[in-house]
Amino acid sequence: MMRGGFILIIFSLGMLCYSQANTQKAKADSVCLSMINQAEANYNNSLYLDCLDNIEQALSKYEMKRADKTRALELAAKSSVEMGEMGKADSYVNVLIKTFPHYDLIESGNPELYNRLVKKYKIHPLITIGVKNTANWLQHKTTGVYSVLDGLDYSQPQAKAPYWFTYYGMAEYEFIDGLSA
Repeated sequence: MMRGGFILIIFSLGMLCYSQANTQKAKADSVCLSMINQAEANYNNSLYLDCLDNIEQALSKYEMKRADKTRALELAAKSSVEMGEMGKADSYVNVLIKTFPHYDLIESGNPELYNRLVKKYKIHPLITIGVKNTANWLQHKTTGVYSVLDGLDYSQPQAKAPYWFTYYGMAEYEFIDGLSA
């Protein structure tokens, strides 16, 4: 009976600690999200320095979700572009592209300099591993008959072959920009 009560107490303490950690993480996520929203409002009101301050605080204090971090780095780069600090903007875009290589640039709502800055990065994987398939369906139509050897009947058309699929693995490694094996 004592063992069961002891296990129940340990289990309850574990659940209590877990729920407190989740509550604290939820509060931190909400504060971080409000900081990003405030930074976006500052950017829309042309308060670029305040926007950068909010973003830098959020990036240094909180662990963000993927979408929030993308949005924060994008805002920081846009604010830096608007302030004319292209080196700082380039570093933010560099972090954005390295962290999220599948970043999708939507050109319509961005300044032209920001779009150019993002477009200068070419994203190509260093190593590619995959599986490919091919469907083969060989059919030959006989257009003319010419005899080569005596005694053989060349008037028979070539037999039709059925189709088949071929699956094979592939790997590619890029040694130099544009040169891969």
